Amino acid sequence: MSETPGRQPNQALTQPPPAGAPPGEAQGAPLPGVPQAPPKPQVNMNLPAWGCDLSTGAETGRAINNQLTVGQVLTMKCAGPEIGFDPLKIKLVVPGDPKGYALKILRVKALQPSGGEFDVTTYAVGEHRDAQFVLTDGAKEARVEPLSYNVRSVIPQGQPPEPFGPFGPWQMSWPLWWWLVLIGAIILLGLFIWRRGRKIAKQRKLRLEVEEYCKRHFPFDEFQRELRQMDRKLERGQGNPREMVQAMSQSFRLFLMRTLVIPAPELGDRALRREVWKRYKTKLKKETHQDLTKFITELRRADRPDIQAADVAQLVDWAQKLSESIDESVGKGAA
Repeated sequence: MSETPGRQPNQALTQPPPAGAPPGEAQGAPLPGVPQAPPKPQVNMNLPAWGCDLSTGAETGRAINNQLTVGQVLTMKCAGPEIGFDPLKIKLVVPGDPKGYALKILRVKALQPSGGEFDVTTYAVGEHRDAQFVLTDGAKEARVEPLSYNVRSVIPQGQPPEPFGPFGPWQMSWPLWWWLVLIGAIILLGLFIWRRGRKIAKQRKLRLEVEEYCKRHFPFDEFQRELRQMDRKLERGQGNPREMVQAMSQSFRLFLMRTLVIPAPELGDRALRREVWKRYKTKLKKETHQDLTKFITELRRADRPDIQAADVAQLVDWAQKLSESIDESVGKGAA
């Protein structure tokens, strides 16, 4: 009994051409309507060949037997004919894998005309046997001798692998000007905190020095003694009037520093008046504040070559009364 031809279990998908068929239909031609697998892309074998070894640290060679994980970094050392790749543009091109997941260069560690060393990784899960690659910088090419390795996934099933490679450059979802404003604000805040902390530290140090000084001396008494010495020199016609004004200005600022605990010698006239007003607004009388402002201004104006001894004598008398008023409010006289 003959079998039905269409039910033979091992019938091939090809059939001989019927009698009288055209000469082009050779035996074994594909049947019409049957899908055929596309040919696997091949590397151009006419390209110069570089031999490359992969290394995991524990294993080195063109075939890695130990199973790799997705994203694991390997070292790839290559050598071959002189080509002279551009180190900034060199990359691995994989036939049939336009995204380059099978093997991707992360970093060029060294590159010479006849060889190089790279950090590479893979994102393609599965067994890669005799995988073919091409090294190129867009202008020059070299084929890589076949490599073999096996990769297992470390991500949940069904999630597509994506390369991460070297970090950056990052894409900013906010405009550049916003980031510049934010960075500027952070810098200003840091500068403000630093200056504030520095000022507090200097103030604490000054307070300790003043307290130690006042255990042995009385700032008001010392300032008054210096003023009396100037007064006697003026009566005798001794001393240079301008130098006396300068000495009086320095002594008065030292008196303010030791009595009000402010860095008076380091401050300008305006900063000094502002600091006294801010810290002793209620402790000093309004008249004292006004008198202090006028006296500081007059001291600055009196520092000139043609200052007369009579003018210096008036400043000495003014300084005696002003220092007495300050001492009565916040110094020893207020205790």
